[in-house]
Amino acid sequence: GTKVLNTKNIGIPKSGIEQISLTTGGVPAMYGDLTGGVLHLTSRGPSREYNFGVSYETSQFLDNYGHHLADASASGPLYNEKDKTKQPKAGFFITGQFQTDKDQNPSPIGSYKVKDSKLQDLKNNPSNLIVTNTDGVISAAAVRRAEYLSADDIEKLPYRQNARQTAYNLNGKLEFIPFKNTVLSFGGNASYNKGTNVSTAGSLLNYENYQINERQEYRVWGRFTQKFVSEETDKNSSSLIKNAYYNIQVDYTKTLIKNYDDRYKDDLFKYGHIGKFTTNRTNAYSRVGD
Repeated sequence: GTKVLNTKNIGIPKSGIEQISLTTGGVPAMYGDLTGGVLHLTSRGPSREYNFGVSYETSQFLDNYGHHLADASASGPLYNEKDKTKQPKAGFFITGQFQTDKDQNPSPIGSYKVKDSKLQDLKNNPSNLIVTNTDGVISAAAVRRAEYLSADDIEKLPYRQNARQTAYNLNGKLEFIPFKNTVLSFGGNASYNKGTNVSTAGSLLNYENYQINERQEYRVWGRFTQKFVSEETDKNSSSLIKNAYYNIQVDYTKTLIKNYDDRYKDDLFKYGHIGKFTTNRTNAYSRVGD
């Protein structure tokens, strides 16, 4: 029942999803004033018996993109009446997921970068001073060496440099059945994503200084559900309403997005600061006329 708008990460691990449905047209009124599609996810609830699960997948030895995904979940009853149905009166479900990728979106034609030795040489000596003497007039100009790279200075890689993305997701749910046909649920999820904003313009020489992006998202909710189930089993009953229910829900969502340079972080006065310069002056004289 919690809306998640315009986000790439829903914050729910795969093991925490019980059912997925997609509505692309004729959106029901229960979803509010939406004009596009709706992806409805039903999270898993407590189980009648204790269950634990762990999974891990990797592409470490299959490709160059460094995909790793770990998932763990646990569920079970907190209080279980020993009746015929064995329906727990209180239960829990919790799941967590960790994922990291060296490059989530590699280019089909590969990626190019300046060789490490050449890049270090450019850092140590970024420009050359060219001095010319034309008819007794001396002039000097600084030439940026990075503008004179050759094919021998560049190498091709199957993945993009400094493109790692890391994500943590945690989801939990508590469910109580205090009375017949009455359910009280509490739940929440938290997600954390960190990666770089890869720039094509900076991929050749400046991939070490990509902007860092962090996204944190938290959601908590509480829901009270009561069902009205008809006890009549006669199909010919004149009653128009045989089953009905209502929900009362309260939820809260908080999203924090942060972009920064990993060298300066929160030191705002360093952003845009080029450095200190020492200027040397000398007098120059020239003879004009006879």
